[in-house]
Amino acid sequence: QLRWDTRSLEFHPSPMDEKVVAEYPFTNIGTTPMKIKDVTTSCGCTTAALDKKKVYAPGEKGKITAIFDIAGREGVHEETIYVTTTDPKEPKLALALKTTMTKLLEIDNDWPTWQHGEELKPKIVNIKAAADYPIHHLDATSSSKNIAVTVRHEEGSRDFQLVLTPKKADGE
Repeated sequence: QLRWDTRSLEFHPSPMDEKVVAEYPFTNIGTTPMKIKDVTTSCGCTTAALDKKKVYAPGEKGKITAIFDIAGREGVHEETIYVTTTDPKEPKLALALKTTMTKLLEIDNDWPTWQHGEELKPKIVNIKAAADYPIHHLDATSSSKNIAVTVRHEEGSRDFQLVLTPKKADGE
């Protein structure tokens, strides 16, 4: 019989983190050796591995370590680690890993476009930095030679504006 210190872990990593490492310690509280046959995960973005061995004597401790790749992700993600053992009372069990990632930037409107025949005047994209991750400077460049980009920012605020100014196309 395996007793788990916890079967559910929750993390709130920094927007700059690339991974979350979760450890699930256990103890064999039974009177016979217990074998962990298999450890799998619900998603390819998460890996899980057992300590150095598979068989645990009575009273022996071990742990399963799960690593969730969070680079570029945002929002809430719930992953599951499935464990198969020789425990007759619970041969299959699930460990939960919940991760909540804060958005680094909030963009509050659609990306602007200019319709054919529309006056070529500047349009604005509003951006707000996350409250718990202050950004003091933001740069932007245009991938189009036909649109100039400038950034407006009031010192001390979390608000930025990208000002997109179209240029007349050649031949117009």
